[in-house]
Amino acid sequence: MADKTNAVETNSASAAQELDEASFNEVSTMIQTVLNQTQDRFQTMSNTVMQRIDAMSDRIGDMEKKLEELMQQAGMEADTSGGTHSTTANS
Repeated sequence: MADKTNAVETNSASAAQELDEASFNEVSTMIQTVLNQTQDRFQTMSNTVMQRIDAMSDRIGDMEKKLEELMQQAGMEADTSGGTHSTTANS
């Protein structure tokens, strides 16, 4: 009778261990999936931000060119050092 009890306990322990391993594998797979999804979303957002920064840079460059053209039309010299602009019109 003791042998049957030991066999049942061994089988129960083995079944519990297999269940724990299966649960562990399932949780590990789920975590890996979530991490991959998070990484994909982060990469997508990063790409979007970089595209918007590039577009903004282009727009700023265009605005600088247009401003310089307007200043030349108004008779002002553009100071490329970023300082104030002096007028060359009649004073």
